[in-house]
Amino acid sequence: MRTRQLFKSSILMFFFQMLSYLASFAGRIIFIRTISTDYVGVRGLFSNILSVLSLSELGIGTVLTYAMYRPLAEHDAPKICALVQFYRRMYRYIAVFIGAAGLCLTPFLRYLINDCPDLPDLSFIYVLYLLNTVLSYINVYNQSVLNADQKYYVTSMCYSVFGILKSIAEIIVLVITHDFKAYLLVQLPLTVAANFCGSWLAKRAYPFLKTNRKYALTPDDSRSIKKNIFAMFHHQIGAKILNSTDNIIISRFVSLTAVAKGDSYNIFLSMINAIVNPLFSSLISSIGNLTVTADKKDSLQVFGILHFMAFWLYTLASAELLLLLTPFVELFTGEDYVFPFPTTLVLVINFYIVGIRKIPLLFKEAMGLLWQDRWKPIVEAILNIIISIFAALKWGTMGVYMGTAISMLSTSIWVEPYTLFHYGFHTSAKPFWKTNMSHIFVSIILVFISYETGLHLYQGNIYGQIMIRFLCGLLIPCFGILLLFRKSDSMKGMRYYILNVLRH
Repeated sequence: MRTRQLFKSSILMFFFQMLSYLASFAGRIIFIRTISTDYVGVRGLFSNILSVLSLSELGIGTVLTYAMYRPLAEHDAPKICALVQFYRRMYRYIAVFIGAAGLCLTPFLRYLINDCPDLPDLSFIYVLYLLNTVLSYINVYNQSVLNADQKYYVTSMCYSVFGILKSIAEIIVLVITHDFKAYLLVQLPLTVAANFCGSWLAKRAYPFLKTNRKYALTPDDSRSIKKNIFAMFHHQIGAKILNSTDNIIISRFVSLTAVAKGDSYNIFLSMINAIVNPLFSSLISSIGNLTVTADKKDSLQVFGILHFMAFWLYTLASAELLLLLTPFVELFTGEDYVFPFPTTLVLVINFYIVGIRKIPLLFKEAMGLLWQDRWKPIVEAILNIIISIFAALKWGTMGVYMGTAISMLSTSIWVEPYTLFHYGFHTSAKPFWKTNMSHIFVSIILVFISYETGLHLYQGNIYGQIMIRFLCGLLIPCFGILLLFRKSDSMKGMRYYILNVLRH
């Protein structure tokens, strides 16, 4: 029953998020077509700057969601209210801090751009981005209860609907005005509306959240949460620097045009994520519930099945990206936005590494294993910055992406599974590593065969090439994995649970 809920909520989210990403995709293509390249780069740069500023969030949302698993299972409404009220206070402080810190950065923006072009109202554009980020922290705390109670799909669908409305509004404004500032202004009311809608849905599902009574955490709960927040802050540093400093480094050491190129590739990476992420993003609360109520053997079995699914999906997605990323960028945004093949290859490698980390990371966070590897993200962040800067000076944009890959391979790829198995499952990680290495080897072989076959099978018009490449990227990995793993326990388990879901 629990596993059916995992899969059903993921499938339900898929359709709503796909519509949202398709609308966003259309909006970003029109943005690139109607706004100058410099502004495309500015959008990517400012998004990264504000993502780094959001480090002040400290990972509070993840920590408090984990803290709610047991009270929800035990129907402890007073404790849930105390957690939500703590969440509300902290997010108000965070919104004020991000606003103030962001404003302090305004005079230094031009120093972050190599050969900064003469863009009018650059500071005002940045302030609009900053305001939208601050508003995103307003009235979001109640939704944490839905997320912790295996109802992430409710908030996901809410934000998907508002995401579609936002993309439609942006497209209309761009087509009519071609004005970047108007494009940013239309986002603000929809950000506020999405947060209020999510809060309303949470209060409707949990009427006790409407109370005006003040609740306080016990000293033990407070100490535990503060300890986990401290640990999660370290993880946030690693994640933000890993994912949100590339454009800053590229802007400073390469060019704003290179940032714009990277942003055009991110459009299509986001499309692939729109297909893959919904299948996993709703799982963390269900995994949290599983680890609280089930034994380790049951949890380990579900982990094996989900990790096999991630391996399959990210092998398939990586093959498709390597074959189709450059043709799609060239077709939709133009030749000026195309990277050389080595840079594209490194982007796909980074995508795959993030994918095979996904399930161990989800289980580790769901189990609250934040303190045990708290120094890992700090080391990862330092490595990423140092390697990316030196590599950027030698290889440009590709060097920045290489820094990300090397830092992940040096730390996260092996520390996270060790932490999960040693402290979570209380067993050796050696069987996992044996399986994982075989998965990586198979992925490399299948992606290579898919790429070589798709590249040379048909040399006709661009649309025919895209179709042939798509079929090669789809069929070769799928048939290869089915053939090689048809007798494995993970394949049998995945088939059993999928058929079980379909029957019910």
